Amino acid sequence: MENGNSTLEKWNAYNQMVNDRLIKHLQTLQIKNDRIHVLMAHLVNAQLIWIERMLRRPNTMGPFEPQTLETLIQLNDQNTAQTFSIMVHQSLEEKISYINTKGQKFENSIHEILIHLFNHASYHRGQINQLLVAEGHAPLVSDFIFYNRTPLL
Repeated sequence: MENGNSTLEKWNAYNQMVNDRLIKHLQTLQIKNDRIHVLMAHLVNAQLIWIERMLRRPNTMGPFEPQTLETLIQLNDQNTAQTFSIMVHQSLEEKISYINTKGQKFENSIHEILIHLFNHASYHRGQINQLLVAEGHAPLVSDFIFYNRTPLL
């Protein structure tokens, strides 16, 4: 049985890979609904916000700050590396106190934050795929089990 760190590392790799593929998929399409780009930027921006919280740094970006698809590819790669570094160098049970974007104070462990971060991304990728289908585009396969079958994970 895998330990918690290796499972989270696998989720981190999956998250990076499927985000990268979705961004590149979007680059090939003529998107009409701006919400698709908004959600993709939010998905990547939110991960950076959580990383900054776990590193006890001030937030450098808003959750819905617009980004080009090219910038999102770079941010996604940086987010993955920083998330991995946090998993390796910080205790997963370490409690992080933070103030959310609504000004409310909370405290969660790094482990809880990482699970939220990956779940949050999956949720928004599903929304993006639904919007792509509504425009007549093919959705990107984003199921964890599909990517888990590839040798890259």
